[in-house]
Amino acid sequence: MRFGLDIGGTKTEFCILDSNGKIQFRDRVLNKQNFDDNFNNIIELIKKSEIKMINKIGFSLKALVDPVHNKIIKSSLIWLNNDFIEKIKDKYKCEISLQNDAKCFALAESTLGAGKNYKSGFYLILGTGVGGATIIDNKIVTGLNNFAGEVGNIIYKNTNYEDILSGPAFLKNYNKMYKDNLLSASDILEKYRQNDKSASEYFDFYMKNLSRMLNIVINIIAPEVIVIGGGLSNIKEITNELPKYLSKLNIQKPAVRSNKFGDSAGVIGACYL
Repeated sequence: MRFGLDIGGTKTEFCILDSNGKIQFRDRVLNKQNFDDNFNNIIELIKKSEIKMINKIGFSLKALVDPVHNKIIKSSLIWLNNDFIEKIKDKYKCEISLQNDAKCFALAESTLGAGKNYKSGFYLILGTGVGGATIIDNKIVTGLNNFAGEVGNIIYKNTNYEDILSGPAFLKNYNKMYKDNLLSASDILEKYRQNDKSASEYFDFYMKNLSRMLNIVINIIAPEVIVIGGGLSNIKEITNELPKYLSKLNIQKPAVRSNKFGDSAGVIGACYL
C-alpha cells in the first residue's frame, strides 16, 4: 500500500493506493489557520481511512523543499514547517518523503495519468502561479536546489512568464490591455467563443507567449509529451491550439495532453515518492 498527503494552499488530502495504483481511500479537509488544528485534521483523515499501519508517507507540499534531506525550506503557509512534518512522522513511526506540489503533479500524471505512455515529459502547471517538472523514465529531474522545471521564472521582455501566463495574470493583463473590467477568466473565454475581436487577439497573445516559453523547454529536454495542469488547463482551447502554435517555432512535435487527475494529482504523486 502507498500513502500520500497533499498539503496545499486551502486543503489537505489523504490518499491510499494499492499495489496496482487503484485508489483505496481518498478524502480531504479544508485547512485551518494554525498548527494544532491542521495536525488534528490529518489525524482524523488517517483515522477515517481505518488503516492499521503506515510504513511511509509521501508529502506533496505548497513549499520549497529539500527532497534529499526531507526538509521544508520555505512555505507561504505559516503553520507548515519542519516541526509539523516531524510530528506526523513521530505520530505514525514511519518514513517520510517530501516534494513540492508541481513535481508531485508530474509524478502522478507520468505514472498513472496523461503521460503514462511516454518515457519523457514536461508537466506544466498554469494556475495561481506557473511551475513545472520534467519526468524521464519515471524519475523526477530535480536539478540544483530542486529547482528544475520552474519555468515561470524565465524572464521575457523584463518580466517573468508567471506574470504573463498564470491564472491571475490571464485576467489582469486582459483588463489592462483592453481597458476592461471583467471579473474572471471565464468572461474572457466566453467572449473568445463568441468571436469577440479583443478576446481573440488576447488569446493569440497568450498562446504565443505560452508556446515561446515551451519552445525553450522543447529545445533543452525534447519531451515526448507536454501535460498541462492547473486551473487554466480547464480551458480546452489552450490544449487544443497549443500544437499549432508550437509547430510554428519548432520541428519537434511533442504530444500535448490535458491532465487526468485535476487537483488530486498532488496527493496521488505523493504516494509514489
